[in-house]
Amino acid sequence: MLPTEEEKNRIIEAQMANSDIPLGNAEYFLLTIGAVVELEARLKLWLFKLDFDNIELEIAEPLMDLKNGMRNLKENITFRRILEVLLAVGNFLNGAESIGFQLDYLSKVPEVKDTIQKHSLLFHVCNIVVEKYPDTSDFYSELGEITRCSKIDFDEIELKLAKLENDCRGAFEHLKAISKHETLQVKTKLAEFLTDCAERVCLLKIIQTRVLNRFRRFLLWLGYPLGIIQETKITQFCKILSEFALEYRTTRERITTQKQKKQNRVNNLQKSPASASPTLNTLQSMKSNENEGFDTSDELLDTLVKNATLTSSKDAIKQRRIARYAQRQSLRRTLQINLNEEEQAQVDASMSIKQSQKVFSLCKLIRRCASTKALATDLKHIVGTDNATSSTAVREQHNHDESYHAGRSPDVVVYTRTTHEVSQVVKYCAAKRIPIIPFGTGTGLEGGVTAIEGGVCLDLSRMNKVLQVNPEDFDCTVQAGVTRNALNSYIRDTGLQFPIDPGADASLGGMCATSASGTMAVRYGTMRENVMNLEVVLADGTIIKTAGLKGRSRKTSAGYNLTNLFVGQEGTLGIITEATLKLHATPEAVLSAVAPFKDFQGAVNATVAIMQSGLPVARIEFLDEKMVDACNRFSKLDLDVAPTLFLEFHGSKNNIEAQGKTAEETCKSFECLEFIFTTDIDRRNDLWKARHNVWYAAHALRPGSKCYSTDVCVPISSLPGIIAFSRDELRRLQLLGLILGHVGDGNFHVVLVIDPKDLEEIKRVHEFSIILAREALRMNGTITGEHGIGLGKKQLLIDEFGLEGINTMKFIKKALDPLNILNPGKITIKMNIIRTRTTPISNIFRQLTPRYASSQTLVADLKQIVGNDNVSNTAAVLEQHSHDESYHAGHAPDVVAFAQSTDHVSRVVKYCAAKRIPIIPFGTGTGLEGGVTARQGGVTLNLSRMNKVLQVNPEDFDCTVQAGVTRNALNSYIRDTGLQFPIDPGADASLGGMCATSASGTMAVRYGTMRENVMNLEVVLADGTIIKTAGLKGRSRKTSAGYNLTNLFVGQEGTLGIITEATLKLHATPEAVLSAVAPFKDFQGAVNATVAIMQSGLPVARIEFLDEKMVDACNRFSKLDLDVAPTLFLEFHGSKSNIETQGQIAEETCKSYECLKFNFATDPEKRSELWKARHSAWYAAQALKPGSKGYSTDVCVPISALPGIVTFAKDELKRLSLLGPIVGHVGDGNFHVFVIVDPKNPKDMELVHEYSVALAREALRVNGTVTGEHGIGLGKKKLLVEEFGPSGINTMKAIKQALDPLNILNPGKVL
Repeated sequence: MLPTEEEKNRIIEAQMANSDIPLGNAEYFLLTIGAVVELEARLKLWLFKLDFDNIELEIAEPLMDLKNGMRNLKENITFRRILEVLLAVGNFLNGAESIGFQLDYLSKVPEVKDTIQKHSLLFHVCNIVVEKYPDTSDFYSELGEITRCSKIDFDEIELKLAKLENDCRGAFEHLKAISKHETLQVKTKLAEFLTDCAERVCLLKIIQTRVLNRFRRFLLWLGYPLGIIQETKITQFCKILSEFALEYRTTRERITTQKQKKQNRVNNLQKSPASASPTLNTLQSMKSNENEGFDTSDELLDTLVKNATLTSSKDAIKQRRIARYAQRQSLRRTLQINLNEEEQAQVDASMSIKQSQKVFSLCKLIRRCASTKALATDLKHIVGTDNATSSTAVREQHNHDESYHAGRSPDVVVYTRTTHEVSQVVKYCAAKRIPIIPFGTGTGLEGGVTAIEGGVCLDLSRMNKVLQVNPEDFDCTVQAGVTRNALNSYIRDTGLQFPIDPGADASLGGMCATSASGTMAVRYGTMRENVMNLEVVLADGTIIKTAGLKGRSRKTSAGYNLTNLFVGQEGTLGIITEATLKLHATPEAVLSAVAPFKDFQGAVNATVAIMQSGLPVARIEFLDEKMVDACNRFSKLDLDVAPTLFLEFHGSKNNIEAQGKTAEETCKSFECLEFIFTTDIDRRNDLWKARHNVWYAAHALRPGSKCYSTDVCVPISSLPGIIAFSRDELRRLQLLGLILGHVGDGNFHVVLVIDPKDLEEIKRVHEFSIILAREALRMNGTITGEHGIGLGKKQLLIDEFGLEGINTMKFIKKALDPLNILNPGKITIKMNIIRTRTTPISNIFRQLTPRYASSQTLVADLKQIVGNDNVSNTAAVLEQHSHDESYHAGHAPDVVAFAQSTDHVSRVVKYCAAKRIPIIPFGTGTGLEGGVTARQGGVTLNLSRMNKVLQVNPEDFDCTVQAGVTRNALNSYIRDTGLQFPIDPGADASLGGMCATSASGTMAVRYGTMRENVMNLEVVLADGTIIKTAGLKGRSRKTSAGYNLTNLFVGQEGTLGIITEATLKLHATPEAVLSAVAPFKDFQGAVNATVAIMQSGLPVARIEFLDEKMVDACNRFSKLDLDVAPTLFLEFHGSKSNIETQGQIAEETCKSYECLKFNFATDPEKRSELWKARHSAWYAAQALKPGSKGYSTDVCVPISALPGIVTFAKDELKRLSLLGPIVGHVGDGNFHVFVIVDPKNPKDMELVHEYSVALAREALRVNGTVTGEHGIGLGKKKLLVEEFGPSGINTMKAIKQALDPLNILNPGKVL
């Protein structure tokens, strides 16, 4: 963005007024860039120079491919023979002598079948060509140029060429504009370059014209009529040829294999001539005929009637079958001769059951797939003729991924282009109960796209549009078929990136479906942390948005977390068609390093120390000595053959070198042999060359091999042990395996180099995979960190979750896909009949009233479960548990039970379920939406006495606590470990309650919300069943095993289950902290500064906002003298060596957006003084109106929408005559209006409700959410319907019904 004249004048005036103060970096940069003459012309000329060669290549290469492809086709003998035979066959079948046919007919050749053998016409043609012309090729391998042309839009090339010509003309104009300001030498060079470009453009135009004319002449040579030639598209023509050639090659390979098998049988028969003489005579006569003249008609006739000549042999076979069946019948009759009546009845019943089962299976098969051809025809009506195919080659292409699992082909492959088409296809398949298998790029590693039951493969690769990019909000929306590389190319100029890198250039829809991650997960997280919203087509064709109809907010606690439920479900719950993703700032500076170690234990210790130091590490990758040696050989490197870490740090130019030196010191304290690091891009690529080439290096160890990768993930401290175990097992099973891993999160892979044809070796690979996965489970890990379950790990999933966890997944699967048509056979074992509710919900509510004889009986029963001291129904205790901190009217429960263990909770829930008594979980009562109110009475289950910290693992950065432990209690407990739990919602809430409401707070901009920081939960379901949501002992930093139950239960507000334990991520306590206060001229400037700071990559931990009313209230309450203006409160976490620099950069950034002043400090006392206003905001607001109570709104919107909605909020306050200062977590778009009211005044409460609803609806209008961190509770249920729409709400209700069919868990909340 160029500075305006006004901005330049203001900078100059400020410099003249304060000549002794040097210009800041931002002002100096603006003046410098403003001083450049004709800057826009220079930039456009430079851009043209950079892009010209690439664009020229994009135009020239397809034209050259088309030219060479036509020439090769003319000279191709196989092509001529195929057309000859096809023409002869057609003349024979039609009884006419045609001189030719249109080439479009090639697309129908694989579909036409004979009525006797059911072989395709292509099969017969190929058979004739192979027999009569054995020297012909497979055809497809000779069509490389044509195949490439089939993927090119030649109309787009014409547009590119026209644009290139216009850009070239424009470049001459830009050169004229700058020529008066440049030296003769520069002008001459640029003029020569542009002249050369103009000549090359003219040459390209001539070449294009000639190639297109040659294409038309080629069509004439093929016999195309003149009228059709003008309408023929090059791409479509090439596509027909390419697909036919691929089908031909597949068919030819099948025929060749059959012939080889026949020859092998002949060779075997020759060894016993006496028994084989008739057959040999027949074969010899066939061979003698092979050298006779070729007559296509006679040959086809012989082929088509071959079955008729084999009637006698078929009859013989039929007679043998009848004889065998008769023998079986005789045996059955013999066995039944002496049976008594009871035994005979049992036999008859058994036969009747078997017969009915056979009939049912047959009917089911007929109902689901009447015929593949009819299925393809119907689907073509939905998606178009060119977007559905049942050709063998395409189906084989879609029957497997990159795994070792055997492929199974679908019946039809459908290419969809819109969500509507996906919905229509799903509705069609649901009506006929046809399986649907979503397909992206086929780069999965667990057989997730294999059509084990046939059906329709839904290829989403043509849904490849980037729909929206919002740089100021750090997000984008894409269709499911967009690939990771395509997205990063599209957003390259925005200064943002999508950093999730699974290795392959996978589709983003597929990455969502498998919860992919990769090398940079240690800094940026996995797909689960980076998906904001999904558009999903459910099993009945319903379309839902998982985070609201227009949701783009950085965080939300509205309803159930459908987004994370569908991330990682592998296409078994719904088909993802669009995704809204978080983007991240491209780092200003990158430092790469390579560090070999004496042993792996030293490498792990160094990793833990680096992560505890708070350095902004983006990648920490590990290669064992075998892998390093393989990379040395493959990439001609000379790395030390030792366990080696590959590291990458992202930061600013000012401090990146210091980070490298700190990392070097840390590594060398753990026996690092050497530490090489650089920031230069070429040298960085050299350092990381080994890591980037590991897959190819492993392949090169055994030419002709295939690689299979394991994918376990364990706590970081368990890595040395499990890697030693892996090596021992590799030696025992005599397998070649090399090890690499994302050591920063405990995920590692053993790359097994195998012979895919050696079945014995594949069996040993499978054994190794299972043994390693079970060892990972023993070490509190997971069987898959990022690849998913697919086909290969379904049995292991039971070991990880137990039957209760698997059944919970099955309940959800049954609720969302009752017909089991979505990717059947993946993730969970075949579904059994699952409980269903037969009583209507309205009747259940009626039955809830007479649930027990009296409170006394209830108290007595509960005392027997939890003890006399843990049950109360006194008025004071009941009133205390009737409400939270919200303005909603309280409703007391009948009894309060204090649980002290998970067993207590389970037994209480079982008792209440048997008597259909409502249960309301209770933590500390600090909620703000009435979530603990017992509107239907029942039992309040207080978990505050479950207050033990069960386990702390400093080296793994995690801990396990009971639900009643509070945030402050946990931080006090772990204070001496150098770690912290940073989620701070303000109140000292219980961690179980924070999980249940998906709390966040002031530091969410750096550390995330509860959703990103909960690793595992222990939950008691509505029938008293106890499950662990991420595995029975799961403590791994990431997992893609099964459905994401953890995030489903985070934010469910006690309506799906009662959380009793939580395993939480811990974070390093920062070495240094810098706090700052920055008042601005207006709120727009504060938002702009926030966006700039986040784009800069500074390690900002908090960015809080107070409007001028709140600042004034804080001044009065805390005796401060802050400027009464919109003010940012900032906090940065880093190291002592660079924290001051970060403060200076933040100051320069803020002052470039009309910041009035910028005060910062690193001293703890001064920091507390600076943040005093923010910490006392709630009390300061209430002090504005003594005797009042504050009600806090909680909307969250995209960052760029904040100025508009804050203005709207202030206007509404004026309209309704309400007092409401504003405070917000501006870094993630969440803000609160503290409405100060008299709780005893009904009119005030009505106005508060009206205001809250109006503000929430405005948030929805600007793509936000009705609640960022407080939850739904009682107050926002109707607004939730507006946010998600009926389809989204029905999806949540289906999950609620599946997990709580009696509706006893916190009834009346959320839904």
